[in-house]
Amino acid sequence: MKQPTQRDISLAPAQTQQFVVARGTVIHVVRGRLAVIEAPLWLAETMLPRQRPLRAGEHHVFTQADVVTLQTDAGAQLRCTAASSVQPAHLEPTWLPAVLAWLGRRNTAP
Repeated sequence: MKQPTQRDISLAPAQTQQFVVARGTVIHVVRGRLAVIEAPLWLAETMLPRQRPLRAGEHHVFTQADVVTLQTDAGAQLRCTAASSVQPAHLEPTWLPAVLAWLGRRNTAP
């Protein structure tokens, strides 16, 4: 199974940076504070902003793949842990082995 990947990110004071994140990615603030700004949601013809402030020791888990903006006023150091892209075995489709077997038999016919 593929292990999650980690990377450390340092943001200078007054820096803003955009990232593409996968569902399940975790951002943990090691030092400083920042704002995590996700794409807004639409609800009943109203746009709802999604901005969350984080301080040292706090974390945020992304519930969907998205382009996010990280913004800091005083600088921050954070650790980003990307979720593994491997699908757990219990979620694999049950029909896939049958289709692959059928395709294999079809390709080996004389």
